Amino acid sequence: MNKSRPVTTRKTILRTMAVAGIMVLAGGLRFWNLENQSVWLDELASVANLDAPAYCGNLYGMQINCPTHTMGPLYYCLQYHAARLFSLDVYGLRVLNVALGLLCVLAVFEAGRWLCGWSCGLLAALCVTLSPQHIWFSQEPRPYILLTLLAVLSAYFLMRAV
Repeated sequence: MNKSRPVTTRKTILRTMAVAGIMVLAGGLRFWNLENQSVWLDELASVANLDAPAYCGNLYGMQINCPTHTMGPLYYCLQYHAARLFSLDVYGLRVLNVALGLLCVLAVFEAGRWLCGWSCGLLAALCVTLSPQHIWFSQEPRPYILLTLLAVLSAYFLMRAV
């Protein structure tokens, strides 16, 4: 009589393990070789003023050093505080983007799961996990991965609202 409950529990455990496995793979691919990549010129725009004593000084310095800079301040706010939490070395500067990339993998999984079911969510998360462009954006201290995450979350919440 109670035989369906263990099957459901086992299925839930397997699904959770699959998501955890994809997240471990995503983390491994994004953390692999993270500190060995040099900082490029466009990445220096992101890190040029992180040593400012206050966040407002960071934004002011960006406007002075790069007056044509048109990206919004959210990423730079997150990066400023992440640099305080971790460090100003190459690894510390890129940890925020790796975390945002992992959140993006989870957001794609949840959007796919909500839209088409567990298998679709797992497949979508695996595709994002293995995407070379997504891995690159997750390792580069630029706001592109935050834009990707916010776009996925916007689409997900729009689907939920409609």
